[in-house]
Amino acid sequence: MNIRIVNLKKQYHDKVILDDLSLTISSGEMVGLVGPNGVGKTTLIRTIFNLDTDYRGDVYFGDLSNRDERVFRNVSLMHENRILYPQLSAYDHLKFLAEVHKKSESRIEEVADQVGIESYLHQKTGTFSLGMKQHLLIGMAILNEPKCLVLDEPFNGLDPTSIVSFKEQLKEMNAQGVTILLSSHLLSLVQDLTSQVYFLKEGKLEMQKIHQGERQGYTLYLSHPELLQPFLAEQNYRYEWMDGGVHFVGDLTKVINHLTKKGLEIEDLQVDRISLEQVYKEYYSVGVGDGISIE
Repeated sequence: MNIRIVNLKKQYHDKVILDDLSLTISSGEMVGLVGPNGVGKTTLIRTIFNLDTDYRGDVYFGDLSNRDERVFRNVSLMHENRILYPQLSAYDHLKFLAEVHKKSESRIEEVADQVGIESYLHQKTGTFSLGMKQHLLIGMAILNEPKCLVLDEPFNGLDPTSIVSFKEQLKEMNAQGVTILLSSHLLSLVQDLTSQVYFLKEGKLEMQKIHQGERQGYTLYLSHPELLQPFLAEQNYRYEWMDGGVHFVGDLTKVINHLTKKGLEIEDLQVDRISLEQVYKEYYSVGVGDGISIE
């Protein structure tokens, strides 16, 4: 099931939060959404689900508008733990959803086992730790066996073992064709799970292609590297001078063709990788002490 966002705009008073966004996430993709606190990620997710209703534009899950309650038969949003009722047990929450989605008792047992909450299934959520609540929220999100799953900070409170297990579950669901939109501050996890990431900044989205969590860069060594500068600047490549060479991120083929036309000989070429963390720092101009989570 694909997600299609068309000319989405939302603002609070004079501040534009979402500035005429348009985006299509194809069926079966796992896509990341990142950005600093306060940039509007949660607002975007809530708007996608029509939970924040004061906006302009349209959102579709497959052929259905987000304003059509039938979307929730096949779409699921992992909420924050404030939605949990402290006086109710984990079982009570799952039972309610099972009745809404016409799922059997066996589905509740299957989900409880899958997310590891069977030992406290009948315990009231008011006594839960953060990690226990997070496990329950995961279970609630997957109970209806969604074709599209949107997750907002799903790894909060999870210990390393639970993170590894949940990552494998997400990969398995995605391999089965489930479309997944993942928003998290944990860039290394986004990097590991997704093939492309959207950065949200000043109400706009910019896509970054991530090949197995990384984007490729190159260092070229030339007899006269300074002769390459006008081309790199003209093509808007990000580059920096090295000792006897130039490091850049962009289309290598274009650079090679340009050098060939100019008769410039390549002395050496090194291929490296740029992590999502590095791209994030560059895009948001993050420095020491800015307080982002990159682990």
